[in-house]
Amino acid sequence: MSRPTTPLRRISSTSLRQLSLSHSASRRSHSNPNEHPLDHLGPLFAELADSIADLVGKVEELSEVNTQIEGFNEAFSGLLYGLRVNTYTAEFLEAPTKLNFDLASLRQPPAPPSRSPSPSPSPPGSPSREGDQSHLGGVNMTMDSEHSFAAPAVPASRGRGGIARGRGRGRGGAIGGAAGRKKKEEQTAFLDSLLPSLPIKFREQQPLRGETERVCLGLRDFSAGVTMADLTASLRPPLPQHRVNDVLTALVRSKAVLKVFDGGVTTYRFDPTKFSPPSA
Repeated sequence: MSRPTTPLRRISSTSLRQLSLSHSASRRSHSNPNEHPLDHLGPLFAELADSIADLVGKVEELSEVNTQIEGFNEAFSGLLYGLRVNTYTAEFLEAPTKLNFDLASLRQPPAPPSRSPSPSPSPPGSPSREGDQSHLGGVNMTMDSEHSFAAPAVPASRGRGGIARGRGRGRGGAIGGAAGRKKKEEQTAFLDSLLPSLPIKFREQQPLRGETERVCLGLRDFSAGVTMADLTASLRPPLPQHRVNDVLTALVRSKAVLKVFDGGVTTYRFDPTKFSPPSA
């Protein structure tokens, strides 16, 4: 029994060798002397040139995509770096603090005073705690059931002087309370417009936030300017001078306070174009 042999690999029909062999056979059969021996390669090189041109175009497009991706990578890496730096510099508590609740309570309008209900008149014939009344010298002396004397009540017939004085005191207290509330609301509005321009530690950290508010309100009283020593001495309760210096430095950097050098003396005052002096 004979052993099968391995057949030879067939030559591709598109190979140059096969094309040259077939072209040589056709030349021998036609014997055209004007035909160049390499004319049959012209269409092949034309297709090759077209394919290379397409390849160059695709590579250029790929290079543009690579350039755009590099630009995106740089921008995105800058964003990530900024977020990372922000985590080291900014402090976000993610919850309201006691200061937020205090400011919210200050911003709420004052509640109207509650009127106490007038006592209902006792029906006739019911026993009363008041006893006999005796008019001694025009003064109404009242004695209760346990024989204890109450304070003498001044009658309305005494004149207008006593009544006018009593009403004047009541109105003065009401006016003083309204003025105090108005001043407190004005200070709160002033601090709300000033503190957002300061660094976060002066706005959120305690007790630095309270010290900053005291320095700002104390400096606001000196519209003509004040030195650091005089401002520190005017604060009650007193603050260390280095704390006052830190707050003033932050205010100067935020362009809210003007630092003036005059005759070797440094004074500080709020910028009058941004903050108006307190009302009298």
